[in-house]
Amino acid sequence: MKPLLAFYYPWYHEMEIWEGSNLKDTPDPLYLSNDPKAIQRHIQQAKEAGVTAFCCSWWGQGNYRMTDESLETMYEVAERDGEFKLCPYFELINDGGGALGSKEIYKRLKYLIDKYGKHPATFKLRDKILIPIWQSGQVPLEKWEKIFAQLDKKGFHATYLTMGGARDLAVFDGIYCYTPPDWPSFCAQYETLSAVAKKHDKVWVATVMPGFFKQGVPEATKDRADGEFYRTNWKFAAESDPDLIFITSWNEFYEHTHIEPSKKYGYDYLNATKKYVEKWRK
Repeated sequence: MKPLLAFYYPWYHEMEIWEGSNLKDTPDPLYLSNDPKAIQRHIQQAKEAGVTAFCCSWWGQGNYRMTDESLETMYEVAERDGEFKLCPYFELINDGGGALGSKEIYKRLKYLIDKYGKHPATFKLRDKILIPIWQSGQVPLEKWEKIFAQLDKKGFHATYLTMGGARDLAVFDGIYCYTPPDWPSFCAQYETLSAVAKKHDKVWVATVMPGFFKQGVPEATKDRADGEFYRTNWKFAAESDPDLIFITSWNEFYEHTHIEPSKKYGYDYLNATKKYVEKWRK
């Protein structure tokens, strides 16, 4: 079955977060990210819509966003579920806004692979834990090559995805986009990236997104257009013959990219996801 993953943000640890003035919508019902019942509900909803796994934002051990604690709880819930899978989304940028150094990247990747690489609830691609890296281009390619080589030498193996260009495929195992390209080059860019990845036996991941809105960044807004933007995303993504598809996102409410059931949209985007993924998998 063709895999479908959704980016998942487990940093909602205070109910006050849902009262932010920057929010255009909120989940229905509200929840805390470390609540096993909420996680189980999300997993069940995602499975019913055809989602294979959550790609969970992870900011390191002891981070104030508490994503490490949330990820551990999510793995416990997913293991009890027995079907649904998880993988970490490696957040490269530190709290000060700069990229992590090589030693810290090595340390964090080693921790993730050691802890979750063989976990029964881990989503694997090419028989290894999948680790997409956010803003991978902020670190020079030669540094990534050294980090991956050091990890491999120590027996810590993963399938790494870059957000960078085609040249990154000399070091990374595959390429993905977090947000789809701007119009009208969407289709052409996806076709090009797909062709390059397949030529080098690498992984191509297409991304779909229902829309985008972030307070203070009006130029980046992607109007949902009553679901038409999401439908067209799915059309071009499927036509690019991806190895898997990412959804941006399950629950990034502060960027208005969520498909999670919400007060404004109800189950509209989950129902649409189910329809589109069934068509893609035929």
